[in-house]
Amino acid sequence: MASESDYTPHPQFESGSLILIFGQSQSGKSSWLTQAIIEHKAHWKQKIKRLIYIYKEDDANSAKLKKHFKNGIFLKSIPDDLEDMVEPSCTLVVFDDFQIDLSSKRNVKMLKKWGTIKLHHDDFCCAITLQNYDVFYKRNELNFLLYQTSSLVLFRSLNNFCALKRFLNAYEIKLKENDTLYDVFKKFVQSKPYSHLIINLSPKLKSPQVYSQVLFNDDRPLLIFHEDC
Repeated sequence: MASESDYTPHPQFESGSLILIFGQSQSGKSSWLTQAIIEHKAHWKQKIKRLIYIYKEDDANSAKLKKHFKNGIFLKSIPDDLEDMVEPSCTLVVFDDFQIDLSSKRNVKMLKKWGTIKLHHDDFCCAITLQNYDVFYKRNELNFLLYQTSSLVLFRSLNNFCALKRFLNAYEIKLKENDTLYDVFKKFVQSKPYSHLIINLSPKLKSPQVYSQVLFNDDRPLLIFHEDC
């Protein structure tokens, strides 16, 4: 059994992280990401000094971020010179609901370079929200991201979860009562609105970590699953 000192009160995203956030519209993923960014001193190991937020529509979330990050860069499309806007070691780039746009050949090429080289060498972070779980199918143009991500955040959806089940259960993470990761997803995500799991897969960790309910403003209990439990 792990000792009490082995546990952290909440997950922290490593520098150079690629964070993928899944969930259908109105599942809570954008609101969660907004609050996590506002609380970035607690949830990122490096301070976010530059926010590049690429989004579709003005809403309460974009308004909160604009108020909090007055020097942030807020864009309604993906610019050709995006890479030139990134400052190493302190930038977070967010693509909020840009799944179709990111599937273009130009953007797929950019993300492949980011996932394999740029994020780690320049030490910045990228978060991508996706409205469905189609990326878990190998035929999807963005499927490669799953093998470069350092964190998965899973919200509710009405998708077909066959591909997700195979992907999650491929991880050798021992949980309580012999549950699989997919069992935990069904139990803690699909059962209640706005519930979610965070799966930290960063190679900088000693072992993968699985969390549920992590924000400071969330009054539900924090659940932490480690492979030693």
